Amino acid sequence: MEYVVVTLDIIQHFKSNTICKLNGTMKLVLKEVKRLNSVVSSFKGIFSTISISYLVKSYLIAFTFIWLYFQVASTQGEKLYFILCGLLFPFATLAWDSIISFLFKGHIIILHVIVLIMWNLTKWMILFLVAPVIAPITILFLYIMKRFYSRAN
Repeated sequence: MEYVVVTLDIIQHFKSNTICKLNGTMKLVLKEVKRLNSVVSSFKGIFSTISISYLVKSYLIAFTFIWLYFQVASTQGEKLYFILCGLLFPFATLAWDSIISFLFKGHIIILHVIVLIMWNLTKWMILFLVAPVIAPITILFLYIMKRFYSRAN
């Protein structure tokens, strides 16, 4: 079986409406490349809606939890789950922060610093562990909103 390497030149050549005689396999490859390109652009759109500082902060917290949980994880399945939780953690925190900002709109809660630190650590730990449940909903919401606003403009 032959393998075909598809470069950007071939894709640009295909897009420029030049007359190309492509066999059925090449047409399928180009179709898959276009589909993959749309998936990648969707992920770029989702990540572009979140600020870089928010992502960096969330991933630093997530990598800290991954490191801590790797100290006690005994199986490969647990380690894989913790890595998945770490990758999805920023989206779970985004959902939480959005809900809290919607509920408390401008209200300020004053807490002792020790209580605040304990609250944040507990909140982050729970969000980290349930991120695979919460994050897909958030990602879907971001995807829909990105498409809605891109069509409106």
